[in-house]
Formats: sequence, structure tokens, C-alpha cells
Amino acid sequence: MSSDWETQELKLRRKNADLDRQRASVISDRGTTSDYPSISDITRSKIPIKVELRAKKPQGPHAHTEGPDSQNLYAQCMVQLKTRNEENAKLRKELDDCRKELRNLSSNQVETHKTAQVLQDQALKLASNEIIELKRENQVLQKDLQVAKDADLKSKSHIEKISLEVRRLSAVNQDLEYQLKVSGSS
Repeated sequence: MSSDWETQELKLRRKNADLDRQRASVISDRGTTSDYPSISDITRSKIPIKVELRAKKPQGPHAHTEGPDSQNLYAQCMVQLKTRNEENAKLRKELDDCRKELRNLSSNQVETHKTAQVLQDQALKLASNEIIELKRENQVLQKDLQVAKDADLKSKSHIEKISLEVRRLSAVNQDLEYQLKVSGSS
């Protein structure tokens, strides 16, 4: 955007320089520079152009206002000045609008940055809370797993005891059966 403004300002300066050269050319044909308003004087002045023309009409020994050519040149120069002033006013308005838009964009950018920062902080907070919660769940699961392992070991031990008891009882049973056979045969 700033490059557009610089381009507009450069165009404005070039046109002003062209008009100053034209004015200087007219002045060299008709009289001294003090008899005529400069472009920058008219541009800066708050006095309307028509009043400016009346107030600054060439006078003095070098003012050749009687000839039709000089009157034509003077009128053309003033028309060009008026046109240039209107163009300058439009360009100034465009420049002001661009500056306002840039200020709005800058403030919007600041607001967007603040919002993004807030959202990022919230996301980080949520992520850290979720990590803490997952760690807690993991600890609980590890405890449950340990309990399950312990229970599994106990059940294995219990199963071994039972199978030992079954083997003992089976041996006792066989012994009893043998004794029964021996006592029956006698």
C-alpha cells in the first residue's frame, strides 16, 4: 500500500513541476514572477481561485495584459491550475483514505495478534491440563495392572497349592486302595 502512496506522491510532484515550468515559460513571455501566484501558493492558499485570480492579475511595466495572446495564456494557465488543484484534492483524499485504512488494518492486526495469543495460551493450558489428566489415568492404570499382576501371582500360587494337594490326596488314595487289596486277599 505504501508503494501506491509513494507512486501517487511522485506523480503529484511531477505534475506540479510541469505546471511550474509552464508557468515560468508564460512568465518569461509576460512579466516578473512577483506578478503571478505560484502553484504552491495557490495550492496552500485557502482563498478561492477566482478571488486569487483577481487579486494576483499581472500589473506593472512588464504586464502585457492588453494582447489577446497573453490573456489566453493566462486563462489557460489558471484553468490548468484549477484542474491541478482539483486533482491534488482528490489525490490528498485518496491518500488520507489509504492512511485511515492502513491505521485500521494495523489496529485489526494488533487485535488479531492479541486474539491469536489468547487462543494459543488457552490451547496450551488445555493441552497441559489434558497431559496432567492423562498422567493421572496412566498412574491409575499402572496401579490396576500391578494389582492384577499380584492377583495373578496369588492365583498361580493357589493353583500350585491345589495341584500339590490333589497329588497328595491321589497318592493317599492309591495307598488306601493298595492296603484294601492286600487286606482283601488275606
